[in-house]
Amino acid sequence: MAYCEIAFPILAPAGKAWRWLSWTGARDLVATGKAPFEHMEVEPPAAEPGSVRTLLIAGHPPVSEQLVAYDEGAMAYDYQVIDAGPLPATNYRGRVSVTAAGPDRCMIGWRCWADPVGISDAEWIGMWTDIETALAATVRDLAEQRPEQG
Repeated sequence: MAYCEIAFPILAPAGKAWRWLSWTGARDLVATGKAPFEHMEVEPPAAEPGSVRTLLIAGHPPVSEQLVAYDEGAMAYDYQVIDAGPLPATNYRGRVSVTAAGPDRCMIGWRCWADPVGISDAEWIGMWTDIETALAATVRDLAEQRPEQG
């Protein structure tokens, strides 16, 4: 089983980052046109354990994730992948979190446990890290945006 973990500092309040990373917040991310996926559906459309989030990725089968635990106050959730789509892994479990670091700064983090299929642990960790790093950069850019001054 491969374990992956990344964390990124964001120069914005935790709530701004959580807006984009919460279980249903990815819908707002998709609306910006900057998400690494084209469309997202959540059924039922709420952050409750058992709900399924399906991410549609251009040119690939969808990835479906099921919410295992959700804590709005702690800005964290655990999920499992129930349909890996193009991801070469099984037994995938993940955690997303946002941690305040003062009033105008936070840390966003991802953790993943998975069994790679057809690739080495190192290859999986590299691929997963690249995907999440790109997502983190997008969230950072959106959360750190300042209103236009005129």
